[in-house]
Amino acid sequence: MTTDEMKRFAERTVRRALAAGAETSEATVLERMEFSVEVRKGAIEKLIESVSSSIDIELSIDRRKALVSSSDLSEESVSALIAAGVELARIMDRDEFFALPDAAELGAAEGDLDLFDHDARALPTERKIALALELERNALGLDKRIIPDGSSFSNSEKTIAIPNSHGFCDTYRRTINTLALSCAVEDRPENGENIGKRQSSYWYSTAIRARDLERAEEIASKAVSRTLRKIGARK
Repeated sequence: MTTDEMKRFAERTVRRALAAGAETSEATVLERMEFSVEVRKGAIEKLIESVSSSIDIELSIDRRKALVSSSDLSEESVSALIAAGVELARIMDRDEFFALPDAAELGAAEGDLDLFDHDARALPTERKIALALELERNALGLDKRIIPDGSSFSNSEKTIAIPNSHGFCDTYRRTINTLALSCAVEDRPENGENIGKRQSSYWYSTAIRARDLERAEEIASKAVSRTLRKIGARK
């Protein structure tokens, strides 16, 4: 769905909840695209690409609140979800302090929130894999004792619409990119508590835009340093 389609769908869902007997209603409609790749010892161990949708509907009757969720956004599923929520709300304990914000308190942020990377989709899969492999190579090159535990790159794109029965409805989009490394080292002192043990640690960088992530060299250096510091550790 486009952003406008999501907004209309979300508003329609709130109206349907009121028509079904709810006194107040609020919905969260989410569309998500996700990618993640994990490499170890120069080979891909896991690669996931997915697209998903979900809806959460919170409704109340006489300050008795219920929350129902589904990943099926079909008309039939949403109708059944609303009916289940109304039935559930009627048997819930009453919360005298529950209420939606007053309509006068609702508003929208002005301008661009700068949460979305418009170049996210343009980053090729091959480049995402290469970033994870580069990170692992950097770590292995820093110290021969390092054992790779997993290097990964992931990014996600989310579009969210939030309406309520007080007339509010708005949407926003956001992206998240993460480059992460986990590594280990054998802790083999001649004698002591740690004989036969393996020490491990990690580091990662997260940013709205992939270009703002820390460089692979920096992430690797921090992860390796944190791991080596644990050699000889004791309680």
